[in-house]
Amino acid sequence: MNTTKQVNVMIGLLFMAFLVFGAYFATEPAREADARDSQAELTAKRGAEIFVANCRTCHGLNGKGQEEGGIAPALNNVAFLVLEQNNALGLPPTPAGEVRNIREFLFNTIACGRSNTAMPVWSERYGGPLSDTQVNYLVNMITSARWDLVEELGKEHDAIQNPPATAKDILVADPSKLSVTTKNCGQYGASVLEFRERNPLTGGAPAPAGGAGAAAGGNDPVKLGQSVATANGCAACHSIDGKAGVGPTWKGLFDSNRELASGGPVKADEAYLKESIANPNAKIAKGFGPNVMPATFGSSLKPEQIDQIIAYIKSLK
Repeated sequence: MNTTKQVNVMIGLLFMAFLVFGAYFATEPAREADARDSQAELTAKRGAEIFVANCRTCHGLNGKGQEEGGIAPALNNVAFLVLEQNNALGLPPTPAGEVRNIREFLFNTIACGRSNTAMPVWSERYGGPLSDTQVNYLVNMITSARWDLVEELGKEHDAIQNPPATAKDILVADPSKLSVTTKNCGQYGASVLEFRERNPLTGGAPAPAGGAGAAAGGNDPVKLGQSVATANGCAACHSIDGKAGVGPTWKGLFDSNRELASGGPVKADEAYLKESIANPNAKIAKGFGPNVMPATFGSSLKPEQIDQIIAYIKSLK
């Protein structure tokens, strides 16, 4: 091969290399996006598997809490959405600082549990069964709202039981049989933090009093009170159907007589209920055992939210 032919071959090879590398770099963004989507799908599916295996008994078969018979707050909640650029809802992306706060809120709540509630410690660092990676799988599933995967995997899981499992088989029917978490990582009690009042569906504005799930309640204090009670996990201790629980049933509680631990009856009227919620350590609320009724609702709930809870209790004749 003479020099001219060698030069032409080299030029041809360089040209082909240029085309190959050019095509590679041109398609790299699409490959990166596909890889991110595949990873997100994988982690969300693993989170859904963990939720189906461990969380549905209290938070509901699809994460909707009391709306579907669960006793714990709804996690299928717009307040926990992390929205990306050009999301399907057509809403602004969640600011980076808020993404971090939401994820930390969910991670720490799952890892540490909540004192004075039935929410246990899940992190293996503190004696629970889940690794940090598994907790993050749950957080990814919740913040990306992949409840479709929970429903799909839940149905598959329930169908293979013999006979097939039903909601009655899965959901906790008697919260009084659950252990109350008396000690956790130290920073999370029964009160619910501000993310329950974030509503990205209204452009990030707070939802009506009681959290993002309260929007359906409109101005009805009873419905708003039910939403506030649901968001704050009151059903973990109080039933609404007359059954015994960690705390007194709310059914027929208003204007009934309650025996105080110190002896003697007290009428469970509006003043008693308000004191019991806002300041359970006060003399009027001594009917509750020590360290059972959380003492944080007086600061974590607005006065109107406490009034709404009382309106809801009053409606449970």
